[in-house]
Amino acid sequence: MSSSSAEDGSRLRLLVTSNLNPHLLGITEDIIYLNNLLANYSSGTLRNMNLRLLIDERNAVQHHLLSLPSRYELSIKDPQTARLYEIYRLGMLLYSTSVMFPIPSTSTCHADLIQRLQTEIGGFPPPISSEPPNVDFLLWVLVMGGIAATRMPARAWFERILKQLLDNMDVTDWEEIVLVLRRFLWMDIACEPGARKLIDDVKRRP
Repeated sequence: MSSSSAEDGSRLRLLVTSNLNPHLLGITEDIIYLNNLLANYSSGTLRNMNLRLLIDERNAVQHHLLSLPSRYELSIKDPQTARLYEIYRLGMLLYSTSVMFPIPSTSTCHADLIQRLQTEIGGFPPPISSEPPNVDFLLWVLVMGGIAATRMPARAWFERILKQLLDNMDVTDWEEIVLVLRRFLWMDIACEPGARKLIDDVKRRP
């Protein structure tokens, strides 16, 4: 496994086109493209990259993400779809500020995103459909949230909900878990150490 590889985001595309508004596909494709650019640049496989263009692309994606309205500013009639959209929005922001446009983990921005994710997910079972790709996306969001909540009181909450989800999915092997994660947004060099530690902690929970 390459230390900086990224997947194509196939499950993220499916989530947006099948269960959310297809109008989100544009920003989703931009995030996937940028994530792969950064992964390839970090691994050294992308040579002669124009750093100014890379920074401009990253800034544009971050601006677009920050401009996405919350579900409370939209008129989404179906409550499950509204909540899934908000989890998508918060998850993208958390990944972006953790991996693609990293800010200090102690930032109040991370704490705010983590708290909002907890509110939207609520508990187990979560108030969204348990069918793929929703359940796979929930796994990805919980892992990203759990990594970001390292050394925070919220970490225990993510571990508890994640354990319940993995038990429900009947998935315990790391290779099975990371296969799901890599179909959304993933960068080994930034995500794998924290994710492995999180899953190990989850497995040790009673």
